[in-house]
Amino acid sequence: MAGIGLVIRTIGAGIAIAAAIAVAAQADNGRITVHGEGRAASVPDMATLSIGVSARDAAAEAAMEQAAVAMAAVRTRLTEIGIERRDMQTGVLSLQPRPDRESGEDAGFEARNGLEVTVRDLDLLGQALDAVLAEGVNELHGLRFGLNDLEPLTEEARRAAVEDARARAETYADAAGISLGRLINLRDEHVSNGPRPMLRMESAGDVGDSLSEGEVTVTARVTVDYGFR
Repeated sequence: MAGIGLVIRTIGAGIAIAAAIAVAAQADNGRITVHGEGRAASVPDMATLSIGVSARDAAAEAAMEQAAVAMAAVRTRLTEIGIERRDMQTGVLSLQPRPDRESGEDAGFEARNGLEVTVRDLDLLGQALDAVLAEGVNELHGLRFGLNDLEPLTEEARRAAVEDARARAETYADAAGISLGRLINLRDEHVSNGPRPMLRMESAGDVGDSLSEGEVTVTARVTVDYGFR
């Protein structure tokens, strides 16, 4: 019986060793890691306009009131041309002493009142710019173009990134003389959207006539691991 027990233990050990070798061989098959990048572009259908008014006065309250009255007129004018109140949000609101350049002493106060305006209909953008400048806006902080719904463009960029990664992996595998295996891992690294607005000041005429919206571009990046077959 002792001999039989020894045979059983030997067979069991042999099976365990064989299983370990099989696992090691599978682990040693290796993998290839590639990065993929995809881009998708579209013409924008909205814009965000950042504007402001500033007012100066010897009294702080008077400076704040002047800026508030000017901004109220701007809001009213924007509403008249079709911009909804929900698309106008107060931005920067500040009050600072204004020192005299020669003496360095306080010479009154400067108040600033900012406004973020979302223009959902780009046909109104030029008209909106001309209108706010006519109402006394003296600060233009920025103009950003975008999309009301960015998700379809983002999905297109992600699909392109995965396809790019697959093409890279197949190229490397073919060059190395191996066959590409199954997808092991996929990581979504980064998605960014970068509008390309252009504001051309070509003449002293209406600002609205000098706008060109360009395009909105979404970039997606992935890292993908494939096994070898």
